[in-house]
Amino acid sequence: MKKLNPDLYVEAFGVVFRKVVKDDCRKTLASILSKQQEKELIETLFQPAIEMMDACAKITLHEENPFYLPLDDDDEKGNEYLLHSLFYVYYDITGSRDLSSILTGFEKDRGKAFLEAVFSLNEEIQDPIHYVLYCECRNELKVALLTILQDHERWIKDFLATMEEVAVKIAPIMDAHRHLYAYLDQFLHTKEAYDRLLKRIGFPLAEDMPVIASLSACNMANVQGTQRGDRLDIVCYIGILLCAVDFFIPSDFDEEQMSEHLKMLADPTKFAILMILKEGPAYQSELARRLSLTTATISHHLGQLYQNGFVGSMLQGKMVYYVLQQDMIDHTIEQLKRYFTKQ
Repeated sequence: MKKLNPDLYVEAFGVVFRKVVKDDCRKTLASILSKQQEKELIETLFQPAIEMMDACAKITLHEENPFYLPLDDDDEKGNEYLLHSLFYVYYDITGSRDLSSILTGFEKDRGKAFLEAVFSLNEEIQDPIHYVLYCECRNELKVALLTILQDHERWIKDFLATMEEVAVKIAPIMDAHRHLYAYLDQFLHTKEAYDRLLKRIGFPLAEDMPVIASLSACNMANVQGTQRGDRLDIVCYIGILLCAVDFFIPSDFDEEQMSEHLKMLADPTKFAILMILKEGPAYQSELARRLSLTTATISHHLGQLYQNGFVGSMLQGKMVYYVLQQDMIDHTIEQLKRYFTKQ
């Protein structure tokens, strides 16, 4: 994998996202510490995110900005938001790293790439407004997308202004903790790097795939693919905490974890998804078609299944296929037996 240099706007985006979902860093840290042994290291690596959020506490978001809407109407923090598609599609992390390119890129293609990312499409959209008017999605999302398309300059400029304000506040903190980015170097040189990223991201990464670490989104990770002309850019964004701590060492479930895994299996939609994936890999729009649900709804359920280790994914060309993680099914069954087997 190819390491990318740290980026101020990637850090700013992590802060903005935490503010959008109203994430309490200290509570998130406390939750992680309650389940992990390496407490001192975890606290050290979480500290920059806490300092950045504290520095930006007085920065207020304009909540009417439609880019701050989740793709699904569930309010859980695992959701993808419209601002993810905006930032990752138009901010060229492997090239210019020019924040203004987000607005110019959106205007150049009239938001087509943005919508293709929102709806996980493989085909090109010809008429963005027509597509949104006749697409299958909840009314709130449809209204938000039409609002963006009709007044994109206002809302993108609002988002960019917030990003710049956050960047000014966090730049000194980023510099003060710059030495922590070395954990990415150490991680990429370990034999376990590919296996851990496979478990965390969900599919194997190419040897030449660009990877960038984040302090502000220290406990998050994802892979984003963006078509730039004839070039397909696929970049791995990984929180610095995930570079240093292996969260996927098999362990016994506590009662909260046991309950959470059983809830995943008890949900009819999630169970139906797992039964389809038992037959073989499937992509998101295929799952939506077979279950007569929107892609946004499928995305939400897949996100929760992924967070609990029940599904993974693999990249084939531009398509992401989801796969059943049989080892987690087996582990959950074993843990359930452990709770109800008499000693």
